[in-house]
Amino acid sequence: MASARVLAAQAERAKAELALERDSVAGVLRISAMPTALVALVAPAAARLRDAHPRLAVQMNEDESRQCYELLLLGDTDLGVLIPTAGSPTTDDPRFEQFPLIDEPQDLLVAADHPLAGRTSVALTEAAEETWIGAPERVAHNQLQLSACAAAGFTPRIVHRGMDWIGISAMVTRGFGVSLIPRLADLPGAHDVVRVPLHGDARPTRRHVACIRRGSGGHPAIAAGLAAVRAVCEERTDVVVVR
Repeated sequence: MASARVLAAQAERAKAELALERDSVAGVLRISAMPTALVALVAPAAARLRDAHPRLAVQMNEDESRQCYELLLLGDTDLGVLIPTAGSPTTDDPRFEQFPLIDEPQDLLVAADHPLAGRTSVALTEAAEETWIGAPERVAHNQLQLSACAAAGFTPRIVHRGMDWIGISAMVTRGFGVSLIPRLADLPGAHDVVRVPLHGDARPTRRHVACIRRGSGGHPAIAAGLAAVRAVCEERTDVVVVR
């Protein structure tokens, strides 16, 4: 198994060296990302690449973080922008190279008429008795929300679940519960909701990382993709860039 991983990394380096000999950023770059990263980071990065490298065709794919790792291993994507969770490959996994990008705060999402909506910030424990809206167990947000609440000392009473932020926000705006919402999540303006920042020791964040197959980082297209995503991260003022 170890020898197979070494050979795989060597093959990736060989492809990267061959592409370097052409001395141009061209061909196809496939980027897979979890939903909020696709909207806030990858799509803007792809637009930069389109303008800077007209011979490079960028193909984007939206998926959960676990699937991004799998697509990389299958050779069906070249760059993943994802959020590691429990069970994700470790940072020293010989199959991948992982690069921290940003730490993204999460806020408490409440209806506009909720008692906490007028606060400048709240402690997560203040929502311990609320009805919560979560995500299906297979979606990373479910695990992240449970972990955040556990760190604050309580288990959320999850009654409703939504697959995406628009659905979760629709339930919150109608008073069916509260939820954690990542800072990068884009919500419809018609939803009457308020994002309340969290304070105290239990302030949950999500770390976004870029992930590639080990040995492929020298490929001009992949290197350009990484640089473009990093440049977009650097311009965000609502997250913490990890250097």
